[in-house]
Amino acid sequence: MNSHSFLRRFVVFCFYTLLCIGNFAAFSQTTATSFNFQVNDAAGLPVKDAKVCMWDKNYGWSNSSYQAGPVLTDSTGKATVRLPNIYRTANSTSNPSPNIGYLVIPPEGAELTWKTGDTLFYNLFGVETIATEEIKVSLSRGYKVVVQPKVDGAAGIRQGGYVRVSLGNAPSAFRVLKYVYPENLSSGTFEILWPENQYCELYLPGDGQRDNYAVSSYYDAMYSGFTADSEGKVHVFNHVKQPKGLININQADNIGGILYRNWDYHTWSGYGSASVYLPYGNYNLRYVPYKVNSTDEVKPAILLFGYKQIASVPLNIEVNINDGAVTTAEVALGLEGDIAGNPAAFPANSTYVQISKKVDQNWF
Repeated sequence: MNSHSFLRRFVVFCFYTLLCIGNFAAFSQTTATSFNFQVNDAAGLPVKDAKVCMWDKNYGWSNSSYQAGPVLTDSTGKATVRLPNIYRTANSTSNPSPNIGYLVIPPEGAELTWKTGDTLFYNLFGVETIATEEIKVSLSRGYKVVVQPKVDGAAGIRQGGYVRVSLGNAPSAFRVLKYVYPENLSSGTFEILWPENQYCELYLPGDGQRDNYAVSSYYDAMYSGFTADSEGKVHVFNHVKQPKGLININQADNIGGILYRNWDYHTWSGYGSASVYLPYGNYNLRYVPYKVNSTDEVKPAILLFGYKQIASVPLNIEVNINDGAVTTAEVALGLEGDIAGNPAAFPANSTYVQISKKVDQNWF
């Protein structure tokens, strides 16, 4: 073998070596790892049908590619969870932090509560593997808390609504533990078991009428919650219907317009007088009438200056686009430099003059 042949083979060998390393590095980004769980209760008995969820604490809070579960435990309390991806760079080479989080939820009806934890496993080789150490989880009872929802002071949940029960220290995909509907209440209450000193978040949705200008009240979305710090604790919250403020639009039946709030949000449009309801608050309101007939090319604007408070006292908008003083102006059309005007310089029916009245520094 001469030197030229050897050199060619050496170059080819180096090329394929780099190619293989690159392919391995690309492939190694998928670092699936399986974790074995043993779930027992405080007495050491296995818990069947517990839900086990896992996530990478670096990326798994919002990326489903770094999450897994729920996986149910079998009759012996065992489950194997395959986490599809693990971020492989540790935050320390000498003392890395736990990078894998997990949540175990007991089966419905069990006198147990959920538990979270974390473990340490970096899949440094980038190949599918099984974590050698089994994760042992012991579920306890926690504290029993009595939750009493109310609607406008009366026990119950709004018809069509629900109470969403969530924990706070897990990804959103696993955070919701249950939904409680009106028919699930017993004597106007429901009970939950919750870990000691852990916060429980309660959410009630609105009725969807907040932005419906035709109704005078609404139920807004509501958050509540408690920290489980004692047995038998009672948590009461009240979902109260909110009133709206009234805007009366007074105009002739042949006049229409658009009501804007906060400059560009279209709230109402139509012809004739109308009643518009908005949630209490301060608004920048602008009302723009439609043109009355086909010859009106300019839409006159009515601006309500500054912020207007919408509350218990109605706000009236009087629309009369025919009122106002008459202004006469003489205009000479022509090309640049034609001081006296030159109508022949413009094609027929292709030129018009628009005269605007300044309302303030922003609107014309």
